[in-house]
Amino acid sequence: MEFTMRPVRTIAAISAITFLGVASAFADGVTVKQVTKAKTGEELVQLGATRLSAADFKARVVGKQMTEVGKSWTWIIKSNGKTESAAADGSWSDASAWKMKGDTYCRDVEGSERCSDVYLIGGYLRMTEGGGDALSGWTVKLD
Repeated sequence: MEFTMRPVRTIAAISAITFLGVASAFADGVTVKQVTKAKTGEELVQLGATRLSAADFKARVVGKQMTEVGKSWTWIIKSNGKTESAAADGSWSDASAWKMKGDTYCRDVEGSERCSDVYLIGGYLRMTEGGGDALSGWTVKLD
C-alpha cells in the first residue's frame, strides 16, 4: 500500500479557495461590488453599514491610510485637522482642513465647506455628498 500527499494538497487547495471567497464577501454575503454600487446611505445601512458618530469616526478612521477601491488614489485624515490625498500615479496631490460638526465630517473644498455622513461596512468607507443621502461615487478601503 502506497501513501501519497494528494489528500493534503486537496485540503490546502480547498482552504485557499475558501479563504479567497471570504476575502471578497462580508457578513451575510454582502460583496464589495454591492457596497460600491449603493447609491444612498440607507442602501448601505440595509447592507449592514454603520453610520459613524464623531467618536467612532475619530477612533476608526482618523490616522488610518485609505485606498480607493480602484487603487487610483490614497487618502489619510490626520488628527491635526488636515487631510492628504494623492493619485497613485503621482499626477496630483491635495491637502485640506477638516473638522466634525456633530456626527458629520466636514472638509474644505476649494474654499467652501462640504459636510458628509460617513458609513463603514467591513473595512470599507463611503460618504454622502451634496448635503443629502446620496453617496459619493467612490469607495475607500481602510488599510
